Amino acid sequence: MTEASAARGPVASFISPTRNEAENVDEFVKRVVAAMLDRDLDWEIVFADDSDDDTPAAIERLSAQGLPVRCVHREPVDRIDSIAGAVKAAVATCTSSIAVVIDGDLQHPPEILPFMVGPILSGQADFCIGTRYADSGSAEGLGSVWRRLASRSSALFTQALFPQYFRCTDLASGLFAFRLGDLDADATSRSTGFKFLPEALVRCDPGRVADIPYVFEERYGGLSKATVIDGVRLATSLVRLRTTTGRVRPVAMVPHPLELA
Repeated sequence: MTEASAARGPVASFISPTRNEAENVDEFVKRVVAAMLDRDLDWEIVFADDSDDDTPAAIERLSAQGLPVRCVHREPVDRIDSIAGAVKAAVATCTSSIAVVIDGDLQHPPEILPFMVGPILSGQADFCIGTRYADSGSAEGLGSVWRRLASRSSALFTQALFPQYFRCTDLASGLFAFRLGDLDADATSRSTGFKFLPEALVRCDPGRVADIPYVFEERYGGLSKATVIDGVRLATSLVRLRTTTGRVRPVAMVPHPLELA
C-alpha cells in the first residue's frame, strides 16, 4: 500500500474473527499478502479478536513490520455475543468501501479474496457469499458428522425464516463480502453467536447476490471454538431478526466470477 493510498484509507477491509489463533496469524497474513499481490486494490486486515493467548501480540509484530494489519481486541466481559459481536466491533472501526469476513484459521482459503471483492467492485453483485455447496465448492474440512449437521441445519433454518434467500446455497457460511455503506445501522446491536452472515444479509438487503464456490479446508492449527451455546444463540438471534424485520426483497443470483470469465 502506497503512502498516498494509506492516507485515503483502504478500499477493502478483510475482517478476520480470531480467538486464540496465535499459531495461525503469520500464515494467514502471508497467504493474504500473496493472494492480493499485484492486485490494483488498497486493503487491510482487521482481526476481530476475542483471544486470551498471544494472538494480539502476533498481530502487533506484523503491524510493526509495516504490513496493513490491525487488531480490534475485546476483553472477556465484552464477549457475550461471540463471533458475531467481534465482527460487529471490527466493522464499526472500518472506513473502507467493502468488507470481507473471512476466518483466520485458514479453513477459508485467502486465495478466494479477489473473487469475493471483484463482483462488488465491478457492480455485478451487491453481496457475495462463499459457498461450500455449489459447483466446485466442498465442505470436506468440516470433518465430523456433528459439524456437517450443524452447518446444514443452520442454513436450512435461515432459509425457512427468510425464504427470499432460498437460492443462496450456503446461508451458514462464515465467508462473505458486502458494501459497508449498505449495512443498516440496526446490525450493530442484534446478532449473537457464531454467524453474522444472516444479519448482514438482511440489513444490507441486496438486490443481487453472487455465490462464490470454495473448498472449506482443514484448520492450519488449533481447534474449533464453536459450542452448543453458540448454536442456541444463533437460533435465538435469527428468530429475533425475523420478528423485527420488515419486508426483505427477493434476491437475484448472479454468476460467480469463473462463469463471468
